[in-house]
Amino acid sequence: MISSNTVLVPIDLTEQTKEVAIDILNIAQKFDWTIYFVHPFSQEEMLSEHDPDQSMEELLSSMRARFSNTLIQGETVQGDLSEVILKISATEEILLIVLIHEDVKNLKYGALMGQLSTLMEKCHTPILTIPDISKIRGVQQIGVMSSFHAYEIESLEEVDNLFNHLASIIAFHIYDKDAERVNSQMKQWELDVRGNIRSTDLTFLTYRADDIISGVKSIINEYQLDLLVVTSISKSFIETLFSKNILKEFIHHPLITPTLFIKCS
Repeated sequence: MISSNTVLVPIDLTEQTKEVAIDILNIAQKFDWTIYFVHPFSQEEMLSEHDPDQSMEELLSSMRARFSNTLIQGETVQGDLSEVILKISATEEILLIVLIHEDVKNLKYGALMGQLSTLMEKCHTPILTIPDISKIRGVQQIGVMSSFHAYEIESLEEVDNLFNHLASIIAFHIYDKDAERVNSQMKQWELDVRGNIRSTDLTFLTYRADDIISGVKSIINEYQLDLLVVTSISKSFIETLFSKNILKEFIHHPLITPTLFIKCS
């Protein structure tokens, strides 16, 4: 049984895994997360000299000794990445899934799009993608893309809770025309949000740009965002990102990472 407040972290049990585990657990201490490491393995790996169960036990013992105040769990499961994650998240209460591109087997940049699309389609657990673990060590400023949808209030609240009310949140909307109408919508949406969310460290802004990607890049630079949040909502502005394959740009662009994907029904 996986404990509550658990963050699921797939790992590949290579030489770099210990370093990644230390970084993740440093973050976990700050935000009061329980960490559950999972290693998806293949039939070929099971038949090789490498014993994934032993390697996992060695990692857990080492990390528990170093992070005695954090609950650390883990297991090895046969299957591919998406299959294993979906199986665990369907039967356990997972707070967050963390995908570290450089550390998860077969999860390099070229393959990430397909894996993430599958998970976003079938899993409602928030997914945090990190191409460089060093970029997520100090989360202080979080940017949340907005299309003024009511379900995004749920997304904002989830982000605030996930990071233990310790980060500043900037909710922003990118537009290319009709500034007066957009600003009016943002003012109304701000009233709706503030009436439904606990956090008071919230900033709301609209930003004019010729396209979404350049607008997001500018906001990340100007407001020094540590994390970008993209909410997927049926028939919304954000869904357009997926249909036009702009999601790939969010994953690949070095300025638009780490990225947290939250799916609202």
